[in-house]
Amino acid sequence: MAITQEEYEVLNRKNINKYSRRIKKIIDKAIQEASAIGASISDFDPNKTFRWQDYPQTSKRIKKILNTLRVALKEEINKGVEDNWKLGKDSIASLKEENNG
Repeated sequence: MAITQEEYEVLNRKNINKYSRRIKKIIDKAIQEASAIGASISDFDPNKTFRWQDYPQTSKRIKKILNTLRVALKEEINKGVEDNWKLGKDSIASLKEENNG
């Protein structure tokens, strides 16, 4: 796929924005889920120091959210890197074609 440097810059920026939106959506979902869990703690005493061991079920649910977040972010970042590497390779190939042709 032959692309110009200007086209590469536009596509690269679109990719960055697309993956930024996807990552933000993943993070926002995790925050929303964690907030709902925090709000559901009925026996929370604001005068006591919060300790996870006092809330084992809550801790388990939060750990699950964090693990899901970690996996989803890793997958999305890897996809973004892979897409931009491919785009970069296409751009380099186009530059070589222009210089040799």
